[in-house]
Amino acid sequence: MRLRSSLFAVGIAAAIVLTGCASGSTDSGNSEPGAALTIAKPDGAITTESNNPYLGDSSASKYGYGKVIFESLALVNPTGDLGTTPWLAEEVTWNEDYTQLTAKARSGVKWSDGEDFTADDIAFSFNQVLDGKLNDTNALDLKSVTVDGDTVTIDFNSSKYTQQARVLHFQIVPEHIWADIADPNTDPLTGEGQAVGTGPYALDSWTTESVTLAANPEYWGGELAVPELHYVSYGDNAALTTALATGEADWAQAFIPQIEDSYLSADPDNKFLASPTAGAGTLFMNLQTKPFNDPALREALAWTIDRQAYVDIAREGASEAIWSVTGLAALLEDEVIPEYAGQEYSVDIDKAREVLTDAGYTWEGETLIDPDGEAVTFSISVPAGWSDWNTEQALIAEELKEGLGIEVKIDQPDWGGWDAARQEGTFQAIIHWLEDTGNAYGLYTSTMDPKWIVDNKAAFNFGRFDDPAVTEALNTYANASTDADREAALAVIQTAFVENVPAIPLGAHPLLGEFNTRNYVGWPSEEDQYASADPTQPAIVQILTQQAGRMPRHPPRLHVGPHESLASPMRDSLLSVHDFSIVYDVDPPVRAVKNVTLELQRGEILGLAGESGCGKTTLAYGIQRLLKPPAVITSGSVVFHDATGVDVDVNALEPEEMRRFRWDKISMVFQGAMNSLNPVATIGSQLEDVFEVHRPDLSRRERRAAVVELLEIVKVGAQRSRSYPHELSGGMRQRVMIAMALALRPQLMVMDEPTTALDVLVQREILRQISHLRHEFGFSVIFITHDLPLLLEISDRIAIMRDGEIIELDTAERIWTDPHTDYTRTLLASFPRLTGARGVVHR
Repeated sequence: MRLRSSLFAVGIAAAIVLTGCASGSTDSGNSEPGAALTIAKPDGAITTESNNPYLGDSSASKYGYGKVIFESLALVNPTGDLGTTPWLAEEVTWNEDYTQLTAKARSGVKWSDGEDFTADDIAFSFNQVLDGKLNDTNALDLKSVTVDGDTVTIDFNSSKYTQQARVLHFQIVPEHIWADIADPNTDPLTGEGQAVGTGPYALDSWTTESVTLAANPEYWGGELAVPELHYVSYGDNAALTTALATGEADWAQAFIPQIEDSYLSADPDNKFLASPTAGAGTLFMNLQTKPFNDPALREALAWTIDRQAYVDIAREGASEAIWSVTGLAALLEDEVIPEYAGQEYSVDIDKAREVLTDAGYTWEGETLIDPDGEAVTFSISVPAGWSDWNTEQALIAEELKEGLGIEVKIDQPDWGGWDAARQEGTFQAIIHWLEDTGNAYGLYTSTMDPKWIVDNKAAFNFGRFDDPAVTEALNTYANASTDADREAALAVIQTAFVENVPAIPLGAHPLLGEFNTRNYVGWPSEEDQYASADPTQPAIVQILTQQAGRMPRHPPRLHVGPHESLASPMRDSLLSVHDFSIVYDVDPPVRAVKNVTLELQRGEILGLAGESGCGKTTLAYGIQRLLKPPAVITSGSVVFHDATGVDVDVNALEPEEMRRFRWDKISMVFQGAMNSLNPVATIGSQLEDVFEVHRPDLSRRERRAAVVELLEIVKVGAQRSRSYPHELSGGMRQRVMIAMALALRPQLMVMDEPTTALDVLVQREILRQISHLRHEFGFSVIFITHDLPLLLEISDRIAIMRDGEIIELDTAERIWTDPHTDYTRTLLASFPRLTGARGVVHR
């Protein structure tokens, strides 16, 4: 059994070298400084500066740069050997029951402002929590903190065996700065000279577009290969993928679908590492109701579900199958007790049917019938848009239908409905993650520990397993003072898991990292997982620190895609609308749009939501000067910031200039557009018309080739160019209209209710295609609809309109989690959910 040692070697592992690649001779002493690294996230615009490492929603935490400014006592590897590397502490030692930690402060360390780092800084950092000045968000449960020379002793009220990483990763801050901070729970740490740490990098500049950090020349860990870090955030994963593939971003953590085609094949220097952890994607079953109140059925499922398919298809290889009957991932194989060593599930339908037959199940035709004479059926719930687990839902449904005759219904609610069901126990089966403690406790507490259920709401143990003997063993495992006691407890826990099958782990939860080796080498690899390649993890400082100096190689290479100027979501403005008003000149006059001001960013999807008649479409038409009397633009400006660098005053364009501007720079998919095609003209001829008017220099052959390309892009197929509109389905006609809007490669596409009247499956497919095309061609989107839940799924930002005014404009995440107006909250509450009471917003 592998249990972590309580005493770790002094010093930094020699393997942690990120070697810079600069031009010049092979003499590293004469080499030029290396290239900067751009670290990217898909979380939307960085809107508010906060450099406080203890605030989970600060920009330092959300975008990860706080981890290269502030450091911790030690780094616990969540992958590889699961070992611990001392960091700001030269030594870290736990007592036998893990209620006391002794840390020796590393000598020779300075804060980035030149002050000496001492043991008193460590004590001060923890004492902030002990004294109640800083919230105990990490559940440290401190008892006392004492200092003796360069040694700090920290005592806890409870064992920290299963929480070692939480303690050791607690970030240390300078007493000489923080002693003057009145409230460390709220202070953004943006004052002059406040963002001071011991880390390898120091804050250089902060803007809403990016954050720049410069190498700390006095860093205690040695010379740094990378002179500068840039942190940038993109609108979503698709935009991030584009940036990584083109070389605009160097390093990120993201799940990228079709990663071989969309990222790795773009450049041989592009690399991807998925590092398995002790956590796992897991099928949780509601043990309190049929059909999962029968252990025999649960065991039969364990013999039927294909974990390798989960890895290969749902996770596209970014995981590791878990077959052990104990549910433990390969990283924890040393904690499998001897009785179960080597015992694994497999896809064995005969075994599964034997288990069911012995338990009194029968079949009517191909349908499984339970001992009560009822057909076995259930639903699996995963939030819509969680593509990997949505795929796994379909895989499990197919496997159980074919193998056992079980009808599985696929449920894909919004996150709020799913969250309410998992807490309240109103689901049948869900796919969920585990609490990862770096040892076997994480799996077993997550699936069998009643401590997670408070006021009848579950934070884990969603199946509500309850066995007093197992509960006692879990407590013993977490608090034991000897390895023998812990092993004895593990035997009880593991036997109960094998016999009861309370949950079915599918595949190890991985930490993901995308990076390139154009300018630097020494990254973690499958052969040497000294850390994960995830730049949001504390071990980023391990990867960025070198001890042997920079080794010269080839100079930095710039990779630019065909739409470089349009491939930087959330980086610069495309459209500026200021104080814009429209009146319908009737009796009495109707003010349809009132003093609207907004900025649209390149590559951004801006949702425009509100009730019918609120002014959404009028605003969109007004921006393009498509309105006819009695509509009149009474005030304001519309400026289009062309990719050529020219600012276009749209209101000042002459009619002929406006005609050329439309469809070339801004195109539109009109409301009900799929019914707007000419019924007596072929699809191909209608698309050719666009080129004939706006690209008259193209030959007929070139126009036809462009039409064929467009139809292939939107997945209608070139053969449909000769079809008439009535020969196409509604969804295909809508795709044709999108192709028409794309024809001239505009920089902005305005879409007015583009999926109205389409069924939900076609709607979802078209929305997925819009998102894909948006990143392939680099255009921005203004998406108009009254369907706010739809906008929450696809938009980067959302503007809420009411009575002609924009009353709220924020990121989609904040509109959902923290709407500022009562009207927005009412809109959210007006949409019924698949679970939960109607009219009640669950968050």
